[in-house]
Amino acid sequence: MNERNRHPRTAWWVGAAALGLCLAACQPLPQPVPPVGQPVPPPPATPAKVELLVFAAASLGDVLPKVAAAYEKQHPDVHVVLNLAGTQQLRAQVESGVAVDVFISANPIHSEKLHDKGLLEAPQMFVRNRLILAVSTRSGRVKSFTDLAAQGRGAGREDPARHRHAGREDLVRKIRANIVSYEENVQQAASKVQLGEADAGFLYLTDAAFKTDLKVIELPRPMHVEAFYTKARSAHSGHAAEAAEFLAFLARRPAVLYLDEAGFYPMGGP
Repeated sequence: MNERNRHPRTAWWVGAAALGLCLAACQPLPQPVPPVGQPVPPPPATPAKVELLVFAAASLGDVLPKVAAAYEKQHPDVHVVLNLAGTQQLRAQVESGVAVDVFISANPIHSEKLHDKGLLEAPQMFVRNRLILAVSTRSGRVKSFTDLAAQGRGAGREDPARHRHAGREDLVRKIRANIVSYEENVQQAASKVQLGEADAGFLYLTDAAFKTDLKVIELPRPMHVEAFYTKARSAHSGHAAEAAEFLAFLARRPAVLYLDEAGFYPMGGP
């Protein structure tokens, strides 16, 4: 009998013992159990998300939530907090010291004023919109701009005088006597028309084009009023890198597709 087969049972037993030792050594060590009466330590906390504060004109209210959701999907460590209101209201909040990371304005005047005060970095124009006349599809009282100016139809609107563009003075002069209210933003003006509290309202195209209960009437060419939207990072942002990335994201897909679908058109276009 050769040496290899002399003690087969002993070899099996030794192998089994070695295997048993290996299994015992490979088992995970039991976690220490706190003594009775002592609290169990909480699990490790997950890192808190960065809250990016974005102040934006109310006329972006239908599209910006989609843009923010797309940004968060690509940046899961960031939560975008939107503050949507009239640009002049947002400006007043920033001037009073309210924290902000990104400021998006529907009127360059306000963002430039904040920049002059050292509250914003240099604003950049990125999309355009235009003022139109909107009437309710349930009312036939106003069929054209001439009807509104000549026949004394009331209008709930955002004040075109806030936009320094050609035709503003003539536009305001012709309808001033018929105005029933000055709204803080175009969404409030749209509600006035939809509720029948005004025969017509001056809105941005993007606020009326996709509402089935509103009809768009284009203003006469000499009275066209365009709105130029600007974007800027706060000069005192607590999240400067994330704010810069969000501003850059506005010029990339899918943000540009959402803006286009909503009716905004880029700078330099027709």
